[in-house]
Amino acid sequence: MHTKTTNKLRNPLTFLLLFSLVFVRYCYYGFRYFYQLDDYIQYHNYAYFAKHFAKHVPDLITNMGLLQARPAAGVADLLIWSKLFAVMLAAVAVISLMYVGAAMLLHGVFSRHFRVGWIFYAVFCLLPLGIEGTYWVSASTRIVCGLFFVALGAWLLQKYFDGARWYALLGALALQLLGSCFYEQVLVFSVALFFVLGILNRKNAGKKCLWSGFAVVNALLYLLLTALA
Repeated sequence: MHTKTTNKLRNPLTFLLLFSLVFVRYCYYGFRYFYQLDDYIQYHNYAYFAKHFAKHVPDLITNMGLLQARPAAGVADLLIWSKLFAVMLAAVAVISLMYVGAAMLLHGVFSRHFRVGWIFYAVFCLLPLGIEGTYWVSASTRIVCGLFFVALGAWLLQKYFDGARWYALLGALALQLLGSCFYEQVLVFSVALFFVLGILNRKNAGKKCLWSGFAVVNALLYLLLTALA
């Protein structure tokens, strides 16, 4: 009973600890955010155009070319993150939650095949190498959002390889495509990650592991969608 209770508490406590360690770095100067470069364009100007000039938001999205590259990021800029322009540190908090979530999802995936300890979290969350991709909102809404959805997709794919039903596979492929629509580097990472999972699960999953190759189909679909836009 004690072991079961400990396991139930471990993940939430780990999540809260990692989130605290990640987010507290960005509050060194208090609860304020220092706007940088594209923050003004993506989170102020887009919303201003939508409010004063656009009768229909879909028309604005099309006319501004937000679907021509990183379509999910462009739409999210206008519909979600611009709403937080006045309190952008709140967006940093949300991004930090997603970043820690991605860390724990990937830890769970890799733990299925390797001995992955706390050093993974230390490298992934606490080193300052990713400051641009986690604090600067105009970058983090692309990098971290894409990373989170791909990590969730990889977690579902591993569940499918372990015996989950078909809807786990469907969710994995949909999330991989969604994550790829945030950032090109995430697209490359997602394809590589899915291929690695296919290789690692080739013995226990059999022919199921071939579904990892569908990541390439999603990549081609992304290129087709952006080309049409």
